Parts: sequence; structure tokens; C-alpha cells
Amino acid sequence: MRKYLLFFGIGIAVLGIIGFVCWSLFEIVPNEEYFPPVREARINKYLALDRWLNQTGHTVRIADSGDFETLKKSGEGTIFIQNSLFNWTEDAAAYLAEWIEQGGNLVLSLGYSWEWGDDEALGGLLRSFGIEEGEEPEDWEYHYDPDQPSFGMEVVFLASDDPESLAFMSSDGLVRIVQQKKGMGKFTVMGRPLFMTSDELLTEQNARLSWYLLADSGDPGVFFIRGRERAKGLIGRLFQRGNFSALIISALALIIIGLWTVIPVFGIAARSEEKPGRPLGERFLAEGRFLKRFGALESYRAAYIKEIKGKLLRKENIKTESGIILRAIELWKEASGGGDYKDVEKAMSSSRQKNKEFPRMIAILKTILERI
Repeated sequence: MRKYLLFFGIGIAVLGIIGFVCWSLFEIVPNEEYFPPVREARINKYLALDRWLNQTGHTVRIADSGDFETLKKSGEGTIFIQNSLFNWTEDAAAYLAEWIEQGGNLVLSLGYSWEWGDDEALGGLLRSFGIEEGEEPEDWEYHYDPDQPSFGMEVVFLASDDPESLAFMSSDGLVRIVQQKKGMGKFTVMGRPLFMTSDELLTEQNARLSWYLLADSGDPGVFFIRGRERAKGLIGRLFQRGNFSALIISALALIIIGLWTVIPVFGIAARSEEKPGRPLGERFLAEGRFLKRFGALESYRAAYIKEIKGKLLRKENIKTESGIILRAIELWKEASGGGDYKDVEKAMSSSRQKNKEFPRMIAILKTILERI
């Protein structure tokens, strides 16, 4: 009897040890399934905001881009504009200024751009409301504060003493959003609206700020002029960008044409009597005539001059128009061995250029640009 009890005790001990080892080595966890965001959420980072506004009675309308005509057709009381997707003109700026005074609520996102001041129409609109850009101090450091909204850190504004102005500061004490009331409406300017995205809208401070800027004006309509992100994945991008079947046909046609032009068995590469192309000068003259016909010759020349002025400003700190022309003449003489300075003055001036002078004019500007 004792022998059986001994075997029984040993068996229980062995089973206990095996069970303990199994429990130590293997962890039992519940099964979890990951469901990625729907396609609509991937291409619209403001989807949660759109649905929230719609569900609370604020009808949302979205446009991928906008201009003066778009504004005239809108009937909403709140307009959100992404600066990079709007065509600013004097008419559009004047219309918005009057629309705000009559009770409109304009929210402008400057995005990543630091060069919005170069746009005369937009710059004039901001200055008319007393909104000016500030600068970050040299020893600036970012301090995260979980109790503050998620401000975009790209743009800094100057605080105003106007009692009708409202400034929203980040934890570093810099103004990241400024709102100016005028007449019966208000105008809000910011950098990137990070606090409005679906990921950030979960926190109370971001939701409160979004509601105050977009839905607290009393008018139920909100018109967004903003872009969309591309869908993830190759197929999603193709379907979003255009007609998929047309893209496939175009790709096949491109492959066939490539084979026909490259492989001798298929096409023109087998012909030994192929005619040579036109001289480069003749082709360049044809391009100049085309640009001249559609009034784009000055834009072509202005692009070179703008780059020359920018490089001379950054590298040699030359700011005046006369100083830029003198330096350009020096560079041209160095490159050409003492060429005529009148050619440089003519290329840098705004006088009308003859078609036959177009190639030489561009050659001079290109040489000067390469010598800087």
C-alpha cells in the first residue's frame, strides 16, 4: 500500500513540475485583430472633423482648390482656406475683406510656407487686418505641454495691442494663431492646423479650439478649400489620380512606341536614311517664338534674373538693382574675356527682346548664373 502511495506522490510531483514549466514558458494571451483605417480616412486626415461638424448640423463642403470665382459662389458663413491651394488676386483679397466685415468667418492656414509675404494680394489682406509675422528667438527650444492644443510650429505672429485681436500662444510663449475681429466677422490665421486632424481631435483642448474656430460663428455651413493626401498603395494612387483603364492603355501604347523607335527589327532605327534633327539654335528660336506668341518670354527671362538676384543676395549680400547689374557685368566679362557690357544690361533690363536675340540673351544669363 505504501509502495502505491509513493508512486502516486511521485507522479503528482512530476505532473506539477511539468505544469509549472509549461506555465512559465508559454503565455496565454487573447487573440487580437488589427483593422487598418478605411481608405477614406487614409486620404482625408480631417475625416473625423468633417463627420463631427456634419453630425452637429454644420454642413461641410470641400474643394481641392479655389480662386475668386469659387468665393463668389460660396454661400457658407465659415470658409477655411489652405494658402498653397488658393489663387490669390487683388479681387479675391478685397472680396474676403468685405465679406469678413459683413459677418463672415475666415480661417486661413499658411501651411509650411515662409514666403507668403511675397504674395502682394495675401500680404495686403493680412496687413489690412494688422496681422504681422514674427520671428523665433535664436535660443528657441520647443517645450511640450500636454494641456495645450497641437499648434503648427512653422509660423510665428506678432501679438497686437488691439482689443479686438486674440492671440493663441504655445508653451514657449510664441503666438501661433492670431484672430482679428472686424465689423461683424473675424479672421483667423495660423500655420498648419494639426489640432484639426483626426489623430489630434481626440483630446479635449484640440476639439475645443477646432469648434471655436469653425463652428462657433452661428452659421451652420463650413466651406473647406484644402487638399487631400494620396491613397496608400499603388492601385489606390492610380485610381485616385485618374482613369485606371486609360492609364493602362497609355502605358501599353508607350511601350509599343518605345519598341518601334529603339529596336531595329520593329521600326525607324533600321532606316539608315534618317534625317538629322534641326540645329539647336533653330529649335531654340522656335521655342522663343512660341513663348513670345503666348506672352511667356518675359516669364522665362524673369526666372533666370530672379535666381541671379537671389544668389547674389545670399552669397555676396548685394541688394541694390545697380549693384546687381554691375556684378553681372563683371561676371560676364570674366567669362567672355571682356565682352560687351551692353549685352548684359539689355539681358537684365525689362525691355522687349527680339526673337532672334532670345538664345543669346538666355545664354548670357545662364553664364552669369553659373559664374556666381
